[in-house]
Amino acid sequence: MAKSPTCHHTQKNSFMLHLDTLEVLRGLTNEQAGELFKALYEYSLSLNENPKNPKKPSGLSPVINVLLIPFSAQLLRDFDKYQKTCDRNRVNGLTGGRPKKPSRPQTNPNEPDKDKDKDKDKDKDKDKDNDRDKESPKPPKGDIKEVVEYLNSKTGSSYRHNTPKTKEIITARMNEGFSVDDFKKVIDIKSDEWLNNKDMAKYLRPQTLFGTKFEGYLNERKKVIVKPSFNLGDVAEEILREQG
Repeated sequence: MAKSPTCHHTQKNSFMLHLDTLEVLRGLTNEQAGELFKALYEYSLSLNENPKNPKKPSGLSPVINVLLIPFSAQLLRDFDKYQKTCDRNRVNGLTGGRPKKPSRPQTNPNEPDKDKDKDKDKDKDKDKDNDRDKESPKPPKGDIKEVVEYLNSKTGSSYRHNTPKTKEIITARMNEGFSVDDFKKVIDIKSDEWLNNKDMAKYLRPQTLFGTKFEGYLNERKKVIVKPSFNLGDVAEEILREQG
């Protein structure tokens, strides 16, 4: 009997907010912060009801209307990722998993099982091939040195391009199809966002920038960097006045 899907296609009972995006709360009043969280809650409900065309809450103040844009984009990306996981689990459940090999009776218990010995030899050969693959990773599709030197020039750091861990993590992303220009774009985006933030500047390193969140960083929009002495709400209002 096939297994049932592990989650529903259009229901997600929670949403996640990232610490770096929550930095905006420092510049908001308690009333503005409450309005922002309520807007995020209503947007998440709309996303569950109509994933293809979620509606943003109406009646928001101009400041919160501007700040909701990056938050809603992140919620939409997380929701799409969740749905893909649901679809994959549903397919696996309906197929019932991998079929088991039928057991073959052995005619003579004293006679060695030649087929079993052959299978063992094949497994050993596969293990040797896997070991060779691990020892000899695929060459990267770009210039690791260029990436690391660009990071150093933007952040004032002195990372080495030939460090095994740095080479491994950059090579992994390049083998996924990302180019040197993609690396530079991520470095630009996160440097503008973190370099002058004493709590986040330490994360301007290869392990963080080029790790599993690389594609997410790549698709972020450049953020306007505001000095801590400014009020973020005032800045947003000033942007609206200039545009309108």
